[in-house]
Amino acid sequence: MKRKLLFYFCTIALITTVAIYFLFIFRLRNNYAEEVEGKITTDAKMVVSLLEQIETDEYDTLLTDVFQHRYEEGLRVSIIGRDGKVLYDSSFDTSFLENHGDREEIQFAMEGKKGRTIRFSNSLGKQMMYIALPLETSHTQLSVARVAFPMENIYSYANRFIDEIAMIFILMIGLAVFFATKLSNDFTKTSELMINAIKRLTKGYYGESLICTMDNEFNELCMQINAMASSQKQRVEKLTQSNHNYSSILSSILSPVIVLDRQKKVAYINKSAENFLNATEKEVIGRHFIEAFRHFDLMKFIDCFYEGSGENSFEFEQGSSVYRFNIFRNEGLFNEFKDGVVLLSEDITDVKRLENVRKEFVTNVTHELKTPLTSIKGYAELLKEQRGIDDENRNRFIEIIEIEADRLSNLINDLLTLSEVENNPGHITAFEVNQTVTETIRMLRKLADDKGITLNWHSCETIEIEGDRNRFKQMLINLVDNAIKYSDRNGKVSIKTAVENNHLLLEVQDDGMGIGEEHLNRLFERFYRTDQSRSRQEGGTGLGLAIVKHIVRSFNGDIRVESKLGEGSRFMIILPMSEAIV
Repeated sequence: MKRKLLFYFCTIALITTVAIYFLFIFRLRNNYAEEVEGKITTDAKMVVSLLEQIETDEYDTLLTDVFQHRYEEGLRVSIIGRDGKVLYDSSFDTSFLENHGDREEIQFAMEGKKGRTIRFSNSLGKQMMYIALPLETSHTQLSVARVAFPMENIYSYANRFIDEIAMIFILMIGLAVFFATKLSNDFTKTSELMINAIKRLTKGYYGESLICTMDNEFNELCMQINAMASSQKQRVEKLTQSNHNYSSILSSILSPVIVLDRQKKVAYINKSAENFLNATEKEVIGRHFIEAFRHFDLMKFIDCFYEGSGENSFEFEQGSSVYRFNIFRNEGLFNEFKDGVVLLSEDITDVKRLENVRKEFVTNVTHELKTPLTSIKGYAELLKEQRGIDDENRNRFIEIIEIEADRLSNLINDLLTLSEVENNPGHITAFEVNQTVTETIRMLRKLADDKGITLNWHSCETIEIEGDRNRFKQMLINLVDNAIKYSDRNGKVSIKTAVENNHLLLEVQDDGMGIGEEHLNRLFERFYRTDQSRSRQEGGTGLGLAIVKHIVRSFNGDIRVESKLGEGSRFMIILPMSEAIV
């Protein structure tokens, strides 16, 4: 920019100087020509006056005495006869001069007028100004007196001012350089400030403002840049805050969120999606989704959705887990994800498991209810249709109906108990554990004695915990009742309570038939029986241990089981003491 301004100013200075020079020469030439014309006209009139007053043929002597100093300056005097012949010439021998009758100034003078012309003289080889005046004397040969002066003297006169003009040119060039440099420096400094400010804006730095102290158009531009920077800063801060909020929200979502653009390339993933894809954001952003997660059926599902013919959800299994992908079209109008899709993945393994549990529960409840109801209905119809039944069979049928009715009642009661434990925290109080154990043993003593089973209880000091005392007692009854039912005659059932690390340890152990290892993981499920026939024979509903598990959970505790076939089973319950219960 500085070079351009300097070039422009110097060019303007040069053109202006040259124009002034030629205008000066033109005006000087005109003025000087008028001055010369006036002088040589005076000289011509003097020649005419001398020749009209003094009639002589000695022109040279007469005129030389008068115009000697003018001859030295370059003045030329000629006398031409009426026939155009040169009778006298102060610069040349007349014998060598041609007839001048055709000269323009001579023709004007012969007509009695003043003749004036400027032309190149072949005799002198110079540009000359000619003035011719008519002569009126008694000398018949005389006709015209002509004087001439070389025009080159005008340029010689003008050339005297070349140095002055050169000085003026140099001065103008100096001024041009000064003003160009000053203007260029001011312009460059201002431009650099604004360019740097705009560069900072493009790089995201909005804090520093320009100091607007100029008195020209740049001041308004400076103020507009500051206003734009302030507006952009507020807009970026707002967008940054919004993006931070959205990013925080998406990062806090436990489900994987994946955004694909219109080319099905990954545009965004949250933290959960990184764990799901087992890759970082940098590793998958910009890659095709099939490269990040190789699953043909899922890719086919996404392709169909892009084409507008697919469903909005898709389920698939990966290892032991089940996932559901929900897909939504991105309807944003002004972002880079337009025409893309949003994938939301859910791990529905637990949901599927609970669905299966619910289905099994409904199936089992239906089966468990149907069996006693069928038995009751069958024997009732039998009693109704066969009137001749003897008292022994009638009493046996009635006894069976009572047994099945009790079984049905127990099943309903256990279902109600299980539902209450799951949905109601119960009546929380502090109670003494050993007293509850004593009451439970007293309740089940007759059942144990009938099978010859010995009940042993090992206890330490007084133990107090917080919770629903009746549910704790129900839990203990279920465990001890099972231990008695599934122990052989003359067996042994042990109950042990202790305190360890501020937790109650409760153990119920028997030496009965034991439980196979393949059943241990499902032992606490509803209606799960290790031995279907014996369980029903013992009058069990299949809900006892499920109730125990949920009661333990209501105490924020844990239950474990150890068992081997033929060696008996040991159930261990760990419950927090009063100050540890949440």
